[in-house]
Amino acid sequence: MTKTTVEEYRAAITEQGFHEIERCPDNPEIASGVRVHHRGERYLEAEMKGTATVVAVFRRGTDEAPDNWEQTYGRPNVEILVEFDQERYGTRFAYWADYGTVVARDWLTSMQERYTPTEGFVRCAFSPHEGWQCVQAEGHGGIGHLVADS
Repeated sequence: MTKTTVEEYRAAITEQGFHEIERCPDNPEIASGVRVHHRGERYLEAEMKGTATVVAVFRRGTDEAPDNWEQTYGRPNVEILVEFDQERYGTRFAYWADYGTVVARDWLTSMQERYTPTEGFVRCAFSPHEGWQCVQAEGHGGIGHLVADS
């Protein structure tokens, strides 16, 4: 039977031995109310705006008493409960591991807030390993320097 309410999802997670925590230990940006998308959603709108909002963060085990998964993999066993913007497979809710969660980045707005060009021009490029890198070129074809990255 498909779960359809947030209460059903919370119950399913807690029945597996998870307890609710304030934020993800390995990525403190992941907390209730944050816009995210699943790592498998690799299109620009998902990366910039997200496709879901974090409802809650859960962990099985603690720093003092890690569960078997944590002992095996050497990191906290964390699940993220999200509410999608649109219904998927008969529900708007889902949960997945924290390492499958990406915080949405509106890189254009972020860059504009941190940098206002005064002279020269800005070049931006995206690298899957380093994210957005923006460089202000001095004059015409001069050597640039990093002014913003995210």
